[in-house]
Amino acid sequence: MPNLFAYIVLLLWPLVVWTLFQKLPPGRALIWAVLSGYMWLPPVANFDPPVLPPFDKNTLTVLSCWLAAWGVTGVRAGLIPKDLTGRLLALLYLFWPVVTVFANSEPVPRGRFEPIPGMSYPDLPSMIFEQFYALMLLGLARQLLTKREDLTALLQALMVAGLVYSLLMLVEVVLSPQLNTWIYGFFQHDFGQMMRQGGFRPIVFMPHGLWVALFAASALWAALALTRHASDRERPFLMGCTLWLMIVLILCKSLGVLIFSALLFPAIWLLSPRMQLRIALVLVVVALCYPVFRSSAAFPADWLIETAARIEPERALSLEFRLVNETILLDRAGLQPLTGWGGYGRNMTFSVWDGRVESVTDGRWIIMLGMFGWPGFLAEFGLLALPVLRAALRKTTDAWPVFTALALILAVNIFDLLPNATLTTLTWLIAGALWAGVPASEEESQKIRDPFQREKRTLI
Repeated sequence: MPNLFAYIVLLLWPLVVWTLFQKLPPGRALIWAVLSGYMWLPPVANFDPPVLPPFDKNTLTVLSCWLAAWGVTGVRAGLIPKDLTGRLLALLYLFWPVVTVFANSEPVPRGRFEPIPGMSYPDLPSMIFEQFYALMLLGLARQLLTKREDLTALLQALMVAGLVYSLLMLVEVVLSPQLNTWIYGFFQHDFGQMMRQGGFRPIVFMPHGLWVALFAASALWAALALTRHASDRERPFLMGCTLWLMIVLILCKSLGVLIFSALLFPAIWLLSPRMQLRIALVLVVVALCYPVFRSSAAFPADWLIETAARIEPERALSLEFRLVNETILLDRAGLQPLTGWGGYGRNMTFSVWDGRVESVTDGRWIIMLGMFGWPGFLAEFGLLALPVLRAALRKTTDAWPVFTALALILAVNIFDLLPNATLTTLTWLIAGALWAGVPASEEESQKIRDPFQREKRTLI
């Protein structure tokens, strides 16, 4: 149970965001408001008004940024993108819950136990507002992070935030995950899941240790990209930051992000920006196609479990548990593939013995597929993936190093939504920044100087 201080911090947060927009340029204010809210505000704690969705650290941050951008700078971020594909995806994402609610008015029986209630009109505002906040942040990033300098600032902010957070992460690695308990009065997850390899992995003020590990990895990849394209004077300092973040990431004890880092390190350091963008494209396409492949008999579940067992038996058991639950939830989603099952846990399965939930929804993709059907899944993942797809399919010879570094970070986050539900405000922020960063034409891209590109000097 959160303490009084947790609720006071949430109540005062809009004032902090308003101050950031008064003191900083709009783009920088948005970056630091989203990052700071994600890093420091208490997880789980929320204000839960009737009809509307709960106001937690994420929704409060987005709403505060939108109001501050409007009140301080006069910018009213549009929810719906101007291009046709983005417009269709956004409208589908925003209004498909209406179809889902209308199609799920009947209760779901649970044998001799009380049935799961059907969806009704009062559920509509709550479900729509969940999508509304995501589109609001996407729109803010599209309008306030429009220059290459803004993308560079986002990379730099990721690195700095990771360095600051690393100190708290080390505290929890040594003393055990206690910071959220000490400051906000509660532990936000299962403490047993924070014990790994004879020690602890940090959780700090995030929902799970996996979120912290992905955040640390994103900071590391940002630092590596900045190091590669830095001047000779700046490179030693940035290389030291990269090595420090690498050590911190190892201490997070998360196998998934370590594998991603092993793949991305040579890509970021050695490959051209165009090749990096193609890797991001492959990751995004795999994520979009995974539900279809996962539903087929050709999916190599046994091979994946055996491979994981050779690396670490404990991870093989975790992977097998995830895959078994995915199969159960896929069968459930297949009963209503178009409209989904809606909320109240209707997308899950229940025990006939005691009526409790017997399936676990880990991946974001299976959550969206089960709740809103294929249209809901395609709308959300399409909105996230579209800037990478558009940039990779452009017929131009150049690619911005700053853009491709962020595209790789976003692509890995999208790919990570297959095993985990690590969709955060930072994910939408990067997607919106990349959306705004794709030039309309090759001519436009040639006119704008890349902040990473140093001027050539000629001796006469």
